[in-house]
Amino acid sequence: MLYSTGSTHVLGAALSIASDQSLLSQVRDRLGAPLGIDIPAWTRDPQGYYLGGNEMAITPKSMLKIAVLLRDRGAFGGRQVVPESWVAASTKPYGRSAFLDWNTVMDGF
Repeated sequence: MLYSTGSTHVLGAALSIASDQSLLSQVRDRLGAPLGIDIPAWTRDPQGYYLGGNEMAITPKSMLKIAVLLRDRGAFGGRQVVPESWVAASTKPYGRSAFLDWNTVMDGF
C-alpha cells in the first residue's frame, strides 16, 4: 500500500475546480449539514485550495458521527448521506500489509 496525502490534496483541488465550490463548502454541505456537525475551516495551500487529506479540526463527537455513518453503510439518522456502494468500496482492502492482518481488522464491516 502506498499512501500519499499529496494525491488526496490534488483530488480535493480537482473537485473544487470541477464543482466551482471549495472543498470546505462541499464537506459542510455533504457531511456537516446531514450529520449535524460543525466543520471549521482548515489550512489552505498557497493557491487557496483547502488541504485534501489532513488538518481537519473536527471534534471527537463529530468523528464518532462519521464512524456511525460508515458503520451504517452511508446512512445517518434514517437518511442515506453517501451511497452504500461508496462505503463498501472505501472500506474494502485493496492491498496487504506485512504488519497487519486485514481479516481481523475488517471483521464486522
